[in-house]
Amino acid sequence: MRTFSITLPNDLADSSQEMAETIGLTRAQFIRIAIQHELQRVQRKKTLEEMADSFSTLQKNKKYLKEGAALEQEFSSSLPEERDEWWTQL
Repeated sequence: MRTFSITLPNDLADSSQEMAETIGLTRAQFIRIAIQHELQRVQRKKTLEEMADSFSTLQKNKKYLKEGAALEQEFSSSLPEERDEWWTQL
């Protein structure tokens, strides 16, 4: 684990200390958790933006749209009738 020091504005230092005490943590533990939480939030946002970009790209791809339309047509067609009820003999 690495050690480093940071300078915080007084109000942020006080608030972080109060909140850490309220939830039973040291300020260092609280700050570690807060940093980890923020890193995860930023990564989720980045992932969602990348997914949106991918979907946007797919919407412009003629081959993808053609294949998607064909799949949709297949999924919406009726299945053949099963007359012999083969599944009852399993």
